[in-house]
Order: sequence, then C-alpha cells, then structure tokens
Amino acid sequence: MAEASRKILAVDDNPDVLDVIVAFLEEGGFTVEAFGSGAEALDHLRGGAEIDLLVTDILMPRLSGVSLAEQALALRPGLKILFVTAATDIVAEKAPRLQGPYLLKPLRMADLVEAAHDLLASD
Repeated sequence: MAEASRKILAVDDNPDVLDVIVAFLEEGGFTVEAFGSGAEALDHLRGGAEIDLLVTDILMPRLSGVSLAEQALALRPGLKILFVTAATDIVAEKAPRLQGPYLLKPLRMADLVEAAHDLLASD
C-alpha cells in the first residue's frame, strides 16, 4: 500500500515537537493528522476516524499516551502504536503497559519514518 494512503494520528502536548513529528512523517510520505492532547485524539477516534498508526508521546497531562493507547485499542483492536518520549525513566515505569515500541526524543527523521514503515509493514 502506498504510504500516502496510510494515515497516522500524531499526538504530543508540545506543539514544537508535534510539528517536527508531522513534518518528518509527511516527508516520509504519510498522511498525518495531529492533535495536541490525548483527549482530542481520543475524541477524533471515537468520531470514526480511520487511522493505520497512532504515534503518541507517553507523558502528557490529563490523558497519558499509555492511557490513550489502551483506549484506542479498545476502540480499534489491532491498531499499531508507536510511543515517543524524552523521559527515559518513564519507559521503565510504564513498560508493562506499553502496547508498542518506543523512540526516544530528540527524534531523528530516519528513525521515526523507519519505525512507522516497519509497524505498518507488519499488517
């Protein structure tokens, strides 16, 4: 399937980081929808949005990326999820609840695009 037809939902509470994630993924050929909070992203999913991959920060206010992923999976079993975080201590703490691989910030475009390709190729 062509990457442009693969839809990614990107979520990060830091607008600058979110802009970078979107730019990297779009440069990699993906269609990206971006949200600045887990709650907004979850509302979007509840509205019936079709996505192939969720890319989310782990540590966000109100609704963490882990909780977002759990609720997204309840709505869309089998949804592919990629976590991103700058807090390495959070990875160890949340590891038992992570529903997918993770990348550490600062992100490199090649790593993010490759991880997205790999996850989507496993369909």
